[in-house]
Amino acid sequence: MKAITAFSVFALLAVALPPFCAADAPDIVEFYSIPDEPYEDTNFVIFVLAEDNDGLDVLELETPDDTYTFDCNGSTLCSYTLIAYETSPGTYEYTVTVNDSDGDSETDEIDVRVLEAEENDIEITDMWAVPSNPDVDEEFEIRVRAEDEDGVDRIDLYIDGDYEDSEDCGDDDDCNVEFEVSLDDTGYYTFKAKAYGTGGGDNTDTEEIDVYVGNDDGQPYINAYASPSNPTTGNAFSIYASASDIDGIYKIEVWHGGSVIGTQYCGYISPCSRTFTVSPKYTPSTYNFEVRAQDESGHSSSTTLSVYVSQSSYCGNGVCNSGETCSSCPADCGSCPSVNYCGNGICSSGETCSSCPSDCGQCPVLNYCGDGRCTSGETCSSCSSDCGRCVTPSVVYTCKQKGGKCCDNGGQGIVDGAADCPSTCFTTCNPTPEPGTVNPEPVTPTGGVIAIDGSAILMGMMALMLILMLYIAVKVK
Repeated sequence: MKAITAFSVFALLAVALPPFCAADAPDIVEFYSIPDEPYEDTNFVIFVLAEDNDGLDVLELETPDDTYTFDCNGSTLCSYTLIAYETSPGTYEYTVTVNDSDGDSETDEIDVRVLEAEENDIEITDMWAVPSNPDVDEEFEIRVRAEDEDGVDRIDLYIDGDYEDSEDCGDDDDCNVEFEVSLDDTGYYTFKAKAYGTGGGDNTDTEEIDVYVGNDDGQPYINAYASPSNPTTGNAFSIYASASDIDGIYKIEVWHGGSVIGTQYCGYISPCSRTFTVSPKYTPSTYNFEVRAQDESGHSSSTTLSVYVSQSSYCGNGVCNSGETCSSCPADCGSCPSVNYCGNGICSSGETCSSCPSDCGQCPVLNYCGDGRCTSGETCSSCSSDCGRCVTPSVVYTCKQKGGKCCDNGGQGIVDGAADCPSTCFTTCNPTPEPGTVNPEPVTPTGGVIAIDGSAILMGMMALMLILMLYIAVKVK
């Protein structure tokens, strides 16, 4: 895998350089790599410079993996710079094509040999600014020293992450370089140096320094902020204050409500900083803190820092904050209203699955004695509460129905009888069911003959004749 990143491109006007000979087609003046033979996993530069009297239109650089196009905007001189690297040793071809405003073009190629990285060790031993606190628009130096017993290849300089310049060390084992810099805005800048050993690859080292570029009116530059930026009541917070000045800082103060709440004496160093702790005595509101700085020459400056202190979020602070409810924090949000009714989604006291299934859910289907349903397996004997009480019907039996047996003693027992049963056989019987017998079926009469003796028949006939004779006698009279 390889990656290539273009970091700077620019076009130059012919009036800014010495005159050159006119040509019908564009001329590729310079096309090379720096260094000639870079190491794997190490940045190297591809530089292109082209010229044409008719004005250049487009410059196109083709790499092993991609193509980059730059608009020259009709300039008579056009240059392009590419930062590239390869991840493995080998020979790689780069091709450039330039077109002028008349449609003429020129193409050139170079082969870049990438070497295998060697094992060695490099270290940046020192890095500083001269002067340490330069003014805006003042030229100053960033000095870097790097050491490697196998030799230092080069040192690159970056300002706030952007590539600025590079200095060749000529493979010296102790390399000292100076970068000339001039900045036109006041503020802090981060300078990073990256040194490369002759072995290439991962044999690099980096170092960073922060430099304050001041104004020319002699007043200190102040940077201040609160941490956390939005503190809460009942909790301490911090105010960070930093000041820089060419002459060095004498002291830093933090003021609030017309009084000094913190002072840092700096001993005329620059920059100077301190973190001031503010006690947790403030109620919810916006508070203004003034940060003042004074340099060695007596010049001073100040800045105002506004800090909003919000109400602490905890149950019991008297404020119903986000995340608190009448259920989780009644002390702040009040008691929840009483709304016990079927259908409110809460299975309240007194509600059951039977009385309010919408809140308590459906009752489970269970078959048990006492559930009010006479289900399979339950009888009047095993579960009279569900199936009712067992009832024994009254049955009238004849002698024939009992197979020659008579019901005796008011139906309290069954006894063997003679072939001709007495009239007491017509007595109503209520036989006691045998154990395990439920509701015995009544016996259907079979139409059998009732057995009585002859004297009974004779007496009946005589009584009938007597009645008839009395009737006739009454009629005759």
